[in-house]
Amino acid sequence: FGDDYYIELQRHALGDQDKVNQVLLRFAEKYNVPIIASNDSHYVDQADYNAHDILLCINTGSKKSDPSWKEQHWKTLQRNYARAPYFDAYRARFDELYLGCEEKLLSRVNYRFLTAICDMLGIKTHLSWSSDCPVVEGKTERLVEWCKHLKAAEYFSGPAARDYIDEGVFSSAGITLRYMDYSGYSEYRQLYPPFRHEVSIVDLIFNEGPNATHYMKSFDSTVSRSE
Repeated sequence: FGDDYYIELQRHALGDQDKVNQVLLRFAEKYNVPIIASNDSHYVDQADYNAHDILLCINTGSKKSDPSWKEQHWKTLQRNYARAPYFDAYRARFDELYLGCEEKLLSRVNYRFLTAICDMLGIKTHLSWSSDCPVVEGKTERLVEWCKHLKAAEYFSGPAARDYIDEGVFSSAGITLRYMDYSGYSEYRQLYPPFRHEVSIVDLIFNEGPNATHYMKSFDSTVSRSE
């Protein structure tokens, strides 16, 4: 590849990934290879949906009009979790959730799955749409404005956001900023040991069923106050 060769780093606040990144950094220094930082592509405004959808199609080699993602995703879950203790108990629910989905917008698909998962786990938190909130310039300013609009006194963020969130904006607005702490979760039975924390919520549901909430922390025990 000549000079057109890089070591790629991604950061999602995952323990194993952080360890791998340290190894990659040592390789880059040892062999004098340039580093490039990347991340998954997302969009904030609904108007950007079409461009994002096309990007996903390019990534997966599918067509924009191809609805087969539902069947492909559901078949993948069936192959991996068919022997899970509670898979049969939730099979019909997930079958309808996937195959009965007629939504075209990714945001609507996400909402469909979020509300279903919340219902399975007994989570009653109200879900709001960002499109219902005012749009202002600046990433942190926009979050603070949304908090004000929803009369929120606290904002919870993933730990990776420490790199770009302006904590002073929250402080000036009188809104408490907290970061989620994903460490210390109790291990549960998984089909394929050793235990991995970096899995989807469906892994917990299919393996622990009605006991899933026993392995979930409350907000009070999973967050650390910003200093």
